[in-house]
Amino acid sequence: MQVRVAADPSTNRPAGLILHSNAPYTSKINPDIDLSNFYEFEVALSFAGEDRDFVKCVAAKLKDNGVKIFYDEYEQVNLWGKNLYEHLDQVYRVKSKFCVIFISRNYKDKLWTNHERQSAQARAFQENEEYILPFRLDNTEIPGLRPTIGYLSKENTSCEQLAIAIYKKIRSIG
Repeated sequence: MQVRVAADPSTNRPAGLILHSNAPYTSKINPDIDLSNFYEFEVALSFAGEDRDFVKCVAAKLKDNGVKIFYDEYEQVNLWGKNLYEHLDQVYRVKSKFCVIFISRNYKDKLWTNHERQSAQARAFQENEEYILPFRLDNTEIPGLRPTIGYLSKENTSCEQLAIAIYKKIRSIG
């Protein structure tokens, strides 16, 4: 993996880390099988609109590094006219390698985020493997996400650090 720092053109100061890896991700059962094209998205981001600023930062860092990401603002044309209830179920249950859930009080109270979470939980239950990657924006308890699941937290993880952690997780490095 190569790491480089890009300069922000307006300030000429480092804008963030840019990660590159040519290593495909492979099957745990048979490492000769390349799964790079199996999922439409390497990661789907599930969050409440009130938490968009932090998530947008993460999404931008991932996109800059060539990660196939489901982030609503990047999918506006694709979502236009679709039955979102069915489509989002597919995104969060079938079409993504991992799902990052941004846990917050706002997340817990929304209908759409609960739909996304339930779809992700159905997938996690069926496969019994790491799929949901919880990120705590606050200490809200979310139904079905047990306290024994490993998580990262905004208390000690910046947007850039989270993007690096997601990148490493989906590429199975580190």
